[in-house]
Amino acid sequence: MSILWLHAEDKTGKQIRIDVVPQWYSKDKIKVYGQISIRKEFNYNDWVRYVVKPSIAYSLDDSWSLRGGLGLLYTDNKDLNGFVIPNRLEVRPFQGLKYNYAINKTWALSAYGRLEERFDFNTQTKESTNSLRLRLKISATYKFDALQTGKYYRLMFNAEGFSTLSEAIHQIDEKHRVSLAIERILSHNQKVKVEVTWENHGYIYSDKTSQIEFDQIYLRLVYYPTWGTLLNQIRKQD
Repeated sequence: MSILWLHAEDKTGKQIRIDVVPQWYSKDKIKVYGQISIRKEFNYNDWVRYVVKPSIAYSLDDSWSLRGGLGLLYTDNKDLNGFVIPNRLEVRPFQGLKYNYAINKTWALSAYGRLEERFDFNTQTKESTNSLRLRLKISATYKFDALQTGKYYRLMFNAEGFSTLSEAIHQIDEKHRVSLAIERILSHNQKVKVEVTWENHGYIYSDKTSQIEFDQIYLRLVYYPTWGTLLNQIRKQD
């Protein structure tokens, strides 16, 4: 995959990600949401990735919710110095459990654990690389008022770890992720977020002793259009 050419030069990858995350809240416990994303890699890796991720959440109580969905990721790799790099299609179903805890009116914590299956296809040969991994994300949020009445900001710090349960040869695998974001609530139906993230990756290319690590830094811009009732339990947590 093209990202390896970047690390071969001991460079840190840089990306920009633009996301739209529509959300719909039912009258009680259900949230239907998704992610539509374009990700652009810079430096030596000139690839573009398109992501669609429909998802659903079900509230168990005021703190716990079950979540699941299906991620579809298509990577358009650019040829490098005459070397043809096949495009990739990854199918990524996931199941998870999220816990939210409000410390007070301004501070909140959350933990989100999920099991993720990865089916990564070479679009030329149709061969696939499959793996199974666990993800755990811990978040802290600080909420404060904006100058306009009824609008506010949230500062967000996230740390996420990844653990691959099955060997993922020829598959890029995130290991650690840390991000800092600021979110602006425009109204009860809209919000935007700017996020800066550092990621550490690993890649096994023949066996467990033949692997490399590299870093990524990316800027993420997110828009959340929202519909549905304000009384939904998950919406109160969000």
